[in-house]
Amino acid sequence: MNLPTSFKRKFDFYDCLERSFFFYYPLRSVIASKKAKLVDVFLSYEASNLLERYAKKKNPSGRIGNRIWFFWYDGIDVAPAVVKKCYASLKSAKDVDIMLIDKSNLYDVCPLPVHITDKFAKGQITIQTLSDIVRNKLISLYGGFWFDATIYLIDKDFINERKNLDFYTVRLDAKKTKFFNAGKWCTFLFGGCKNNILASFATDFYDWYFKNYDSAFDYFLTDYIYLFGYKHIPEIKRQIDRLDIENEHVFWLLDHFYEKYDEDKWNYLERNNHLQKLVWKVKSKNIEGTNLEHFLNF
Repeated sequence: MNLPTSFKRKFDFYDCLERSFFFYYPLRSVIASKKAKLVDVFLSYEASNLLERYAKKKNPSGRIGNRIWFFWYDGIDVAPAVVKKCYASLKSAKDVDIMLIDKSNLYDVCPLPVHITDKFAKGQITIQTLSDIVRNKLISLYGGFWFDATIYLIDKDFINERKNLDFYTVRLDAKKTKFFNAGKWCTFLFGGCKNNILASFATDFYDWYFKNYDSAFDYFLTDYIYLFGYKHIPEIKRQIDRLDIENEHVFWLLDHFYEKYDEDKWNYLERNNHLQKLVWKVKSKNIEGTNLEHFLNF
């Protein structure tokens, strides 16, 4: 079934406006807020039963543990160089249990409803959305840390120092981020104990959503789900709000990939950051002497 026409038209209109004012943040921020409010009103009506189920739920007692979930659909052997580098950085961390998932073992490790796997096979669900579904399902089923395949881990004690928490994500300073979630979470790194309330809520939300609709209304559907839970489920808000701001320069290397390599800046990066969020699509030519070349070769 398609999304309601009235909602989709309004959302696409706001989305178009937001993109039009990409370089004018004050107005873009207002439009993003209107878009988020539109989504909230739509979901509050359509998913009211799901909200009722979770409204008074508490997070289970438990710990994240040292399991790391790493997913590259086509297999690590054929992954881009950046992904292989990121995977190697996780393997070198202290006392971690890495579970590598690809298309050969995905549904054995992470059983998904037929209406989701069928829509993925038909191309209605993108690989990015499938990845979002899988990360929440895995945390809900088993607990552990989800690392996007483009996270480079600098701090080898990172997992050990957080494995006894029941929930973790990178939280950024709201004043320094332009994203509509105000830096409260980053979906690229998410850790939770088994049956974590946010992961479980998101898993049930995806199940409900793709029973009723054929495709995601936005690339950032997961962020809208988390925001919906944050606004309406007190326990989700509590576990997110108690996190400290850290790793504020998580995108530094990505923003400076093609700049000239500077040893002092690189050393500062390694001393003051636990990890870096990158992208796998990078230039392959004219990178001599750049931070990207140093990253790929050191």
